[in-house]
Amino acid sequence: MEIKTDDPDKSGKTDRTSEENRKHTIQVWKGIGLTLILHTLFFLVAGIGGSFVIGVAQLIYIIPLMILTMKNTGLFQGVIIGAVVTFLVNAACFGIVLFQLSTW
Repeated sequence: MEIKTDDPDKSGKTDRTSEENRKHTIQVWKGIGLTLILHTLFFLVAGIGGSFVIGVAQLIYIIPLMILTMKNTGLFQGVIIGAVVTFLVNAACFGIVLFQLSTW
């Protein structure tokens, strides 16, 4: 059984401090917020019809954003989380609409 300690002499590495974890969490939320802002701008440009294609169309602005945020791990993770959630919700809603139309 291995005992984890914060002393680098015993384990060879230290755990992240709670302050570092808090800063990382804030960066993740900023990445999710940035993704949400870009989605809002997309809807302003594309209109309501954009809701049918946002799952795929978001790649146009998410991929460059991911490249720009690669150095900041928390921000990068937030952007990915926001994009994946958007894609999954869009796919689920699209599936529901197709199912409803096919049984009509």
